[in-house]
Amino acid sequence: MHARTLMLSFTAAALLVAAGAAQAGPPPSPPAVSVAYADLDLANRSDAALMLKRIRHAAADVCTRGPAFVGNDADTIRRIDDCFRQSVARAVTGLNAPLVSRAYAAKDADPVLARAR
Repeated sequence: MHARTLMLSFTAAALLVAAGAAQAGPPPSPPAVSVAYADLDLANRSDAALMLKRIRHAAADVCTRGPAFVGNDADTIRRIDDCFRQSVARAVTGLNAPLVSRAYAAKDADPVLARAR
């Protein structure tokens, strides 16, 4: 059986800028995580919604790790939100699954990070 996974690279411009300012060398590689979906049929509406939920959970997890994402100040919250939104959008686009894209478009306007966990 062929295992299907989506490798998601979670990046935020603010994270890379903060990391670059903290050290004099090349910026670190962006965090990445695999999201499995071999058990899902992405042509099925409920499975597509579940895949979107998995992507959001992975983004919420990765985008709240690391020194650039510590604190409750407005800048940190903005960096986390930017990372989350960009990562989910990039993952959905890269997956190229129409029902996942539709589910994402329907929920895109919602404040999603707080509910993703």
